Amino acid sequence: MNVSEPLALDLKAIENQVTEYQFELNDAFFASLEGAMVQQGDVRARVQVRKLSSHFELHLAVEGYVQVACDRCLEPMRQPVENESRLSVKFGEAYEEVNDELVVIPQVPGRLDLTWYLYELTVLAIPIRHVHEEGACNADMTARLESLSAGRQATDDPRWEALKNLRNN
Repeated sequence: MNVSEPLALDLKAIENQVTEYQFELNDAFFASLEGAMVQQGDVRARVQVRKLSSHFELHLAVEGYVQVACDRCLEPMRQPVENESRLSVKFGEAYEEVNDELVVIPQVPGRLDLTWYLYELTVLAIPIRHVHEEGACNADMTARLESLSAGRQATDDPRWEALKNLRNN
Protein backbone atom coordinates (compact mmCIF):
# COMPACT_ATOMS: atom_id res chain seq x y z
CA MET A 1 0.00 0.00 0.00
CA ASN A 2 1.29 3.44 -0.92
CA VAL A 3 1.77 5.66 2.14
CA SER A 4 -0.11 8.51 0.44
CA GLU A 5 -3.19 6.28 0.27
CA PRO A 6 -5.32 6.59 3.37
CA LEU A 7 -5.95 3.40 5.27
CA ALA A 8 -9.63 3.45 4.35
CA LEU A 9 -11.99 0.55 3.84
CA ASP A 10 -14.89 0.87 1.43
CA LEU A 11 -17.40 -1.09 3.48
CA LYS A 12 -20.15 -0.76 0.87
CA ALA A 13 -17.98 -2.66 -1.63
CA ILE A 14 -17.43 -5.67 0.65
CA GLU A 15 -19.34 -8.62 -0.75
CA ASN A 16 -17.88 -11.61 1.07
CA GLN A 17 -18.92 -12.47 4.59
CA VAL A 18 -15.29 -12.31 5.77
CA THR A 19 -12.64 -10.16 4.09
CA GLU A 20 -9.08 -9.68 5.28
CA TYR A 21 -6.75 -6.72 4.68
CA GLN A 22 -3.10 -6.26 5.53
CA PHE A 23 -1.23 -2.97 5.93
CA GLU A 24 2.37 -2.02 6.63
CA LEU A 25 2.82 0.80 9.15
CA ASN A 26 6.37 1.97 8.47
CA ASP A 27 8.51 5.05 9.16
CA ALA A 28 6.71 7.04 6.48
CA PHE A 29 3.32 6.20 8.02
CA PHE A 30 4.36 7.28 11.53
CA ALA A 31 6.14 10.43 10.30
CA SER A 32 3.02 11.50 8.35
CA LEU A 33 0.94 11.73 11.53
CA GLU A 34 1.09 15.16 13.13
CA GLY A 35 1.67 15.15 16.87
CA ALA A 36 2.30 11.42 16.96
CA MET A 37 4.29 10.08 19.92
CA VAL A 38 5.89 7.41 17.71
CA GLN A 39 7.81 8.60 14.65
CA GLN A 40 9.44 5.35 13.49
CA GLY A 41 8.51 1.71 13.36
CA ASP A 42 7.77 -1.37 11.36
CA VAL A 43 4.36 -2.77 12.22
CA ARG A 44 2.19 -5.21 10.32
CA ALA A 45 -1.53 -4.58 10.68
CA ARG A 46 -4.18 -7.14 9.88
CA VAL A 47 -7.85 -6.21 9.62
CA GLN A 48 -10.51 -8.86 9.31
CA VAL A 49 -13.98 -7.58 8.36
CA ARG A 50 -17.04 -9.74 8.95
CA LYS A 51 -20.13 -8.52 7.12
CA LEU A 52 -23.34 -9.14 9.06
CA SER A 53 -26.90 -8.17 8.19
CA SER A 54 -27.02 -5.04 10.37
CA HIS A 55 -23.36 -4.07 10.82
CA PHE A 56 -19.71 -4.96 10.27
CA GLU A 57 -17.44 -6.53 12.86
CA LEU A 58 -13.75 -5.68 12.53
CA HIS A 59 -10.92 -7.54 14.21
CA LEU A 60 -7.80 -5.33 14.25
CA ALA A 61 -4.37 -6.75 15.06
CA VAL A 62 -0.89 -5.17 15.01
CA GLU A 63 2.50 -6.78 15.47
CA GLY A 64 6.03 -5.46 15.00
CA TYR A 65 8.20 -2.85 16.64
CA VAL A 66 8.35 0.90 17.15
CA GLN A 67 11.30 3.09 18.03
CA VAL A 68 11.04 4.91 21.36
CA ALA A 69 13.50 6.57 23.73
CA CYS A 70 14.91 4.42 26.53
CA ASP A 71 13.69 5.71 29.90
CA ARG A 72 17.13 5.15 31.43
CA CYS A 73 19.64 6.48 28.88
CA LEU A 74 17.35 8.36 26.43
CA GLU A 75 18.90 6.56 23.43
CA PRO A 76 16.55 5.21 20.75
CA MET A 77 15.49 1.58 21.17
CA ARG A 78 13.32 -0.93 19.35
CA GLN A 79 10.23 -1.75 21.38
CA PRO A 80 8.24 -4.81 20.32
CA VAL A 81 4.47 -4.24 20.09
CA GLU A 82 1.59 -6.63 19.70
CA ASN A 83 -2.07 -5.81 20.25
CA GLU A 84 -5.54 -6.55 19.00
CA SER A 85 -9.06 -5.22 19.40
CA ARG A 86 -12.56 -5.41 17.99
CA LEU A 87 -14.67 -2.69 16.45
CA SER A 88 -18.29 -2.73 15.27
CA VAL A 89 -19.31 -0.38 12.47
CA LYS A 90 -22.84 0.59 11.46
CA PHE A 91 -24.15 2.83 8.73
CA GLY A 92 -26.00 5.97 9.80
CA GLU A 93 -26.55 9.60 8.91
CA ALA A 94 -23.34 11.08 10.35
CA TYR A 95 -20.03 9.92 11.77
CA GLU A 96 -20.24 9.13 15.48
CA GLU A 97 -18.03 7.21 17.88
CA VAL A 98 -20.69 5.77 20.15
CA ASN A 99 -18.10 4.11 22.41
CA ASP A 100 -14.72 2.39 22.12
CA GLU A 101 -16.26 -0.56 20.33
CA LEU A 102 -18.96 0.99 18.13
CA VAL A 103 -18.65 3.54 15.33
CA VAL A 104 -21.39 4.89 13.07
CA ILE A 105 -20.30 6.10 9.62
CA PRO A 106 -22.33 7.83 6.90
CA GLN A 107 -23.67 5.42 4.30
CA VAL A 108 -22.37 7.80 1.65
CA PRO A 109 -19.45 7.41 1.04
CA GLY A 110 -19.43 4.33 3.30
CA ARG A 111 -15.68 4.44 3.96
CA LEU A 112 -13.95 3.94 7.31
CA ASP A 113 -10.49 5.46 7.74
CA LEU A 114 -8.43 3.12 9.91
CA THR A 115 -5.38 5.37 10.27
CA TRP A 116 -5.95 6.50 13.87
CA TYR A 117 -7.47 3.19 14.97
CA LEU A 118 -4.33 1.32 13.90
CA TYR A 119 -2.02 4.02 15.28
CA GLU A 120 -3.75 4.01 18.67
CA LEU A 121 -3.78 0.23 18.77
CA THR A 122 -0.02 0.31 18.19
CA VAL A 123 0.68 3.01 20.79
CA LEU A 124 -1.44 1.25 23.41
CA ALA A 125 0.84 -1.77 23.06
CA ILE A 126 3.89 0.21 24.20
CA PRO A 127 4.65 -0.58 27.85
CA ILE A 128 4.72 2.28 30.34
CA ARG A 129 8.37 1.62 31.11
CA HIS A 130 10.71 0.95 28.21
CA VAL A 131 14.39 0.37 28.86
CA HIS A 132 17.20 -1.38 27.05
CA GLU A 133 18.17 -4.87 28.13
CA GLU A 134 20.78 -4.98 30.90
CA GLY A 135 24.10 -3.69 29.57
CA ALA A 136 22.69 -2.24 26.34
CA CYS A 137 22.20 1.33 27.58
CA ASN A 138 24.56 4.12 26.58
CA ALA A 139 27.64 3.59 28.76
CA ASP A 140 28.36 7.32 29.24
CA MET A 141 24.81 8.00 30.40
CA THR A 142 24.83 4.98 32.71
CA ALA A 143 28.08 6.14 34.33
CA ARG A 144 26.69 9.66 34.75
CA LEU A 145 23.49 8.32 36.35
CA GLU A 146 25.47 6.17 38.76
CA SER A 147 27.59 9.14 39.81
CA LEU A 148 24.44 11.14 40.57
CA SER A 149 22.41 8.33 42.12
CA ALA A 150 20.71 8.96 45.46
CA GLY A 151 22.46 6.00 47.11
CA ARG A 152 25.89 7.45 46.45
CA GLN A 153 24.94 10.93 47.66
CA ALA A 154 23.45 9.52 50.85
CA THR A 155 26.73 7.91 51.85
CA ASP A 156 28.84 10.98 50.97
CA ASP A 157 26.65 13.62 52.62
CA PRO A 158 27.01 13.99 56.42
CA ARG A 159 23.53 15.49 56.68
CA TRP A 160 22.06 12.04 56.06
CA GLU A 161 23.88 10.70 59.13
CA ALA A 162 22.30 13.44 61.24
CA LEU A 163 18.87 12.49 59.91
CA LYS A 164 19.47 8.80 60.65
CA ASN A 165 20.34 9.75 64.25
CA LEU A 166 17.00 11.56 64.59
CA ARG A 167 15.16 8.46 63.38
CA ASN A 168 16.99 6.24 65.87
CA ASN A 169 16.01 8.46 68.88
